[in-house]
Amino acid sequence: MAILGLGVDLVEVERFESVSKRFLERVYTKDELSYAFKNKFPAQSLAARFAAKEAVIKAFGWRLFGQELKEIAVKKDKVGKPLIELTGKARSKANLCGAKKILLSFTHTKTMALAEVIVLGGEKDETSL
Repeated sequence: MAILGLGVDLVEVERFESVSKRFLERVYTKDELSYAFKNKFPAQSLAARFAAKEAVIKAFGWRLFGQELKEIAVKKDKVGKPLIELTGKARSKANLCGAKKILLSFTHTKTMALAEVIVLGGEKDETSL
């Protein structure tokens, strides 16, 4: 598989300490909100997930038309590794791009959250550098 895109995003945790209920409902899935508010510091979890969503958008080169941020969900696999699940128009757009796999890594401190996404897919082009 070839790398189709790379996205990175860095956000300040403080921005997520007093967000509106409307914002939360527009941006996060019920599972993401449930996970975040089980933590002692939910703003860190919310910030990291927001950064992941933005990194996905950057990796695909999308603008936010057609899909909603809730269509880009951060989940965990069986062993706790973070992963991205796309639904709705976001999934359709990713399929059109030839995406086969999305790799995610994120981290946070008390003040900052960082996410990096790599989108894999297509056939490897032997003429690429």
